[in-house]
Amino acid sequence: MKNKKNYLFLGLLVSLVLLSYLPSLFSGFVSDDINAIVESESLLKHASYIIANPKFIVRSALFYFAYQLGGVNPAFFRSINIIFHIGVVILAYLIIPHFSKKRYLAFFVAALTAVHPVMIESVTWISGGIYTQAAFFLLLSLFLYIKNREQLISKSFWQPAVSAGRPESDPGQARLAEATAKRARMTISRLILSLIFYILALSSSEKTIVFPAILILYEYCFFSLNKNWKKIVPFALISIFWIFLLIPFISPRLEYFKTTRGAGLEPMNPFFAIPQAIGAYLQLFIWPQNLSHYHYDIIFSFGNIVLNFILFLCFLGGLVFSFIKNRLLFFFLSFFIIGLGITLNSLGFSWLVAERYVYLPSIGLYFIVGYAFSVLISKKHFNLFGWIVFSIIIVSLFLRTVIRNKDWQNSETLWLATAKASPNYVASQNNAANIYVLNGEYENAIEAYKKAIELNPNYSYSYYNLGYTLRLMKRHHEAIPVLKKAISLNPTYWQSYEQLGGIYFELGDFDRSEVYVRKAIALAPKQSMLYAQLGTLLLKKEDLVGAKTAFEKALEIDPQNEVAKEELGKIFL
Repeated sequence: MKNKKNYLFLGLLVSLVLLSYLPSLFSGFVSDDINAIVESESLLKHASYIIANPKFIVRSALFYFAYQLGGVNPAFFRSINIIFHIGVVILAYLIIPHFSKKRYLAFFVAALTAVHPVMIESVTWISGGIYTQAAFFLLLSLFLYIKNREQLISKSFWQPAVSAGRPESDPGQARLAEATAKRARMTISRLILSLIFYILALSSSEKTIVFPAILILYEYCFFSLNKNWKKIVPFALISIFWIFLLIPFISPRLEYFKTTRGAGLEPMNPFFAIPQAIGAYLQLFIWPQNLSHYHYDIIFSFGNIVLNFILFLCFLGGLVFSFIKNRLLFFFLSFFIIGLGITLNSLGFSWLVAERYVYLPSIGLYFIVGYAFSVLISKKHFNLFGWIVFSIIIVSLFLRTVIRNKDWQNSETLWLATAKASPNYVASQNNAANIYVLNGEYENAIEAYKKAIELNPNYSYSYYNLGYTLRLMKRHHEAIPVLKKAISLNPTYWQSYEQLGGIYFELGDFDRSEVYVRKAIALAPKQSMLYAQLGTLLLKKEDLVGAKTAFEKALEIDPQNEVAKEELGKIFL
């Protein structure tokens, strides 16, 4: 009967996930998906893609097989995330009973995990799936560690193989010795598997490097850390090793911030940043209304700053109270904080708040809510009331998830929704303006780009996009200083030089045009279209030899370059 009930609950949980996310299965590629999948199709065709980035080998392998099955079809890539999300929900259901036997607690926690809208970014956004994948492997590692831990404290495991006063040939003692040896092998196997799945979690997302801290907390809250710390050492050593692996990636990360933000790291006061981040996450957990790809406004508007501090103080109070009164609740409140540990920094290495960051840590908060409902329904007079309220919450969260998933249908719906939710963040305005350009709404795009520049005068891409849009409108003399400003902020972005080269070409200033096109080629020597552009320019200057060389180089890089093939056929030396 118990197994039947478990299967019923698991079936219901899987159904909740499928109903929430299957409608978004065929939504398009957005944001990082375009670069990682659409623009990388030529790489995905070859098995070498799997090992091209060893740091994300599991993800690369999954993408490779998704491409082999369905080509550049978002449904095959997004289904990977949905399957991992189902796995996370099931693991949550299986793990919770090892912490508490309260009735229906595991179902409450898993149901919230299944449908809460804060999970969407890690499930619907294909590139965000690394967090779903990492959470699955980490929970699997934790599950095996807990099972192993329970095996170690089993009395029968420690019972001696031969009892005093009995001969070694006693069949009962032989069976006991065999069973003890089998359990010892099982214990070692579970530990090894737990370590392997932890490595897989790390290879999915480096943010899972905090796992040893979770294990320390587990031993401290429920057993004895002084006696059992050695069991955590292998996990800690893996984390330390992984830190050394990450060191080479620090410099590129800094360069990324420099080119995209117009500055290096943007450190903040930790006494401001951490309370704001935790408060913002609690807002999204309690009332998931302002879901966004960027959360600038939920952090920095005055009203939210005050609210975030209040929520943070309430959370801190709950943490202290649970430490004194209930170590079980303390563990899961701390699980939430530790899970966010890597991103809760004020150095600027990551976004201060991002929904994908809270995918795994939010399970700690789901436990608190689930625990409250399990206590409520255990009381005879409140049983029905508890179930009704919980059902209303689940249905409401499910509907919010379905509605929010519509924002991820394509780039247009995503960036316009993001600009609406976070209008005071530069990237929100910049990306929304890009959509206006695609739709031919140039005046709206210019206003959005100008607002983005006003929000952050050092954001080079807003200047580039504004200059590009002005060029489309034939407002060349306005575009030139804007593009030069983009170059001064980000001198490595070859597209700015290419645009200036094109503008001067259209103005008939071929000498200046050549200067900028050659600068673009120096930065991007593998771009076939730049050589074709140079060839066309040199034809205008009647440099037939130079033009022929440029077109031949363009075809060497891309034999299908139609401009180079057509123009080269017109040259007779």
